Amino acid sequence: MPYSQKKSLLEMPKDWPLPDHYLLELGRIAATWSVLEGSLNLYIKKLLGINDPDDARPQIITTHMNFKQKQDAFGTLCDILKDSHPGLKDYQAVIAAMNKAAKARNKYVHGSLHYDPETANLLLSSVSARGSFKVTFVPTTVEDLKGVSVLIHKASVALHNLVTGSKHPGLFPTQA
Repeated sequence: MPYSQKKSLLEMPKDWPLPDHYLLELGRIAATWSVLEGSLNLYIKKLLGINDPDDARPQIITTHMNFKQKQDAFGTLCDILKDSHPGLKDYQAVIAAMNKAAKARNKYVHGSLHYDPETANLLLSSVSARGSFKVTFVPTTVEDLKGVSVLIHKASVALHNLVTGSKHPGLFPTQA
């Protein structure tokens, strides 16, 4: 295929499949999640005592783990190391922050988003089939989506600070 034809395939229609301002925030959720998950992979490796950047053994294992399994492995490593590494003692708060971020992310990434051009509303639908079938639609805003990225970022910073002993405030420090 000639380059001129390929180029036209890369130009996405404006506001497709949702308005661009929503897509921007969904992309931000994906990018911040990638940072969190990559950091978790790295810190599992560090807690295993592997500092050689070329040692792929931990990555071979974490590649085949879902996020929850990685969290469980990380939590177990922290639990067995916390006596010899007191900085890890608050690991459960970091696990809780990651769980909160994962729940928020999964709501949008695994939910179904519907845009109503007549009302300019984005609706998140969720389905429940426990005992009875129920579909609910919840209005969703750009601010809701931004909030998910903030939660993910805060979980990443908490993870970093726990393992490295840093006191990095992150981009969105908690107001006291």
